[in-house]
Parts: sequence; structure tokens; C-alpha cells
Amino acid sequence: MHLGPLVGSRDNNFNLLRLLASLVVVVSHSFHVVLGSEPWHLMLGSTPGRMAVDVFFVISGFLVTRSLEYRRDVLEFACARAMRILPGLAVNLVFVALVVGAVFATIPPSDYYADSGLLTYIFRNLQILVLPIPFNDLPGVRVENGSLWTLTVEVCCYILLLCGWVAWRHARGSSRVDVVVLGITAIIAGWALRRYFQIAGFHLAWMFTSGVLAYYFRDRIKLSGRVAVVALLILLLSTSQRTAFQALLLLAGPYLIFCAAYLPGGRIRKFNRLGDYSYGVYIYGMPMQFVVHQVVPSAGVVAHIAMAVPLVLAVAAVSWHFVERPSLNAIPRIIAVWRRSIAPKAVSGST
Repeated sequence: MHLGPLVGSRDNNFNLLRLLASLVVVVSHSFHVVLGSEPWHLMLGSTPGRMAVDVFFVISGFLVTRSLEYRRDVLEFACARAMRILPGLAVNLVFVALVVGAVFATIPPSDYYADSGLLTYIFRNLQILVLPIPFNDLPGVRVENGSLWTLTVEVCCYILLLCGWVAWRHARGSSRVDVVVLGITAIIAGWALRRYFQIAGFHLAWMFTSGVLAYYFRDRIKLSGRVAVVALLILLLSTSQRTAFQALLLLAGPYLIFCAAYLPGGRIRKFNRLGDYSYGVYIYGMPMQFVVHQVVPSAGVVAHIAMAVPLVLAVAAVSWHFVERPSLNAIPRIIAVWRRSIAPKAVSGST
């Protein structure tokens, strides 16, 4: 089975894979919240949470490239990406700052709400690309949301992908417009690349790029369950050697993700009807784990996970149904309004 004919269909397991990956992040972070560290890092050079982030970046590179090639429009692409990230993030930041922080602050509520740090937390974190690690100390309490730093990396990847796509479209031109576009694109891409490597390094760049390449070479990629099993066994056997495991993960990881996305069928595909809760689980995971740890500080790792996962899923479901999905549904209307607003100016300018 080749990847190419499957790309245009929404009948896949991407929603399930992303949800499972986001829950792995929650489970992985539970060790950090309860014990202060995660035990796998010394052995593997990574953690289950970081490997779950790899899943997000491979899938994102693939699906975002598909979206860009389908839309073939910078405005529509930018609008789609912004509406997928910013509304849910904005509600998350407001909720953490005004509700979670207030409940667990060690200072009186009047002092807490009067502190300018609340607005700083919300508005600076909404800028995503401004802060190296997008979370701040709230007044009187430290509410960590350590997962948010990957949003910065993700947006940098979007910018680099878009810059590459724009540059490719103008590379063969010789007009002044082409030269100007290529110059601006190079500046933006250089800035995004520098920003990216300040934060993340090579690993996530490759995972996102592997998704991009999988889309463009989709007709040459054959998905095989047997090959996937062999690749998984080799990957598992390499866990005793950190360097070998990390190298094989870069090669086998993306292929295993696409096999898992497209090969298992049947009833498992009905999961798509629930929606995509993964983003909500990801951005609300650590704040809700913070809540659980504050309420039941004596809970061990297993008990913490048992309490945190249902809470995170519940909040993520609310985020999807009342914030994220309505925002995605609004994309065509936003684009239409924008088109109507600039069309008269374009006509008047041409006359």
C-alpha cells in the first residue's frame, strides 16, 4: 500500500495518534511533577514525553504541507494555522492566570488580581515567538506549563515551510517583484531559523521535515505492516545504546507513525467522530497536573496519573467543542470577509 493514494482521505488514525501522544506527555510529566525527574532520560537520552512530541511534529509536517498545497494561498494558510493555535491558547492562558493561579496563590486575591504579572503572562505568551520558554511566574504561585515551548518551535516550522514554498514559486522569475519577494522571504526564513535553533536544535526540525518530505514523496513510500514490525523490533532492541536508539528513532520513527496512521482500519477509525482533543490535552496537561498535585500532594505517580488524566481529558473536551472547533469552523468566514475587504481596494487601485 503506497502513501500517495491515501493522502486525500480523512479516513485515518491521525486524531487517535495525536491524542495518545498528548496523553503520553501527561503521563511522562507526571514523573516530573511527583518525583522531580523522569527516569528514562539517562538510559534513552529522551523521555516518553519528548518522543510523543516527535509524533506531533511528524504528523504536523505532513498535514500542514498537505494543507498548504491544497490551499496554495499564503493568507488562507496563515489564517488556518493561527485559528488552530491562538484561540485555544488564549483561553488556556486566561484560565490559568485568572482561575488556576488565583485558587492556588499564596497571596490574597485582591493582591493577586492587582498584579500586572497576570497581563504580562497572558499577552506575552500569546506572542509565542517572543519568549524562549513561553510561560512566566504568576504572582504568589508558579504555575508551570512546560509544554508551551513547543508551540514556538511549531510556529517557526510553519514559517520556514511557508518561506520555502513561496521561494520555490518565485525562484524561476526574473521580475523585480520576484527579487523583492525572495529577499523578504530569505530575511524571514533566516530569522525563523535562528529563533528555532535557539530553542530546539536538530531533532524536532528533522521530525517536522520528515513529515514534509513524506508528503512530497508520498507516491514512492510503501507502507508495510511487516516492515513496520521489523523496524519497531530493531528500535526496541537498540534502547540499551543511547546513540544507536536516537539515530534509529530519526529513521524509523516517522515511518512507524505513517504505518500506524493508515494501516489499522475497521472500528478504530470511528474515533475520528469524537474530534481532535489532543491540543487541549497538550496545553492543559501541566496546569491540571499542578492542580492535582496541589490538592493531593501525597499521591504517588500512579495515583497522580489516575486522577490527572480524566481531569485533563474533560477540560480538553470542553476546549475542543466550545473553543477550538468553532474557531476552525470560522476560518472560511474570516477569509471571505478579508477577501471582500481588500477586493474594492484592489479594483480602485487598478483603475
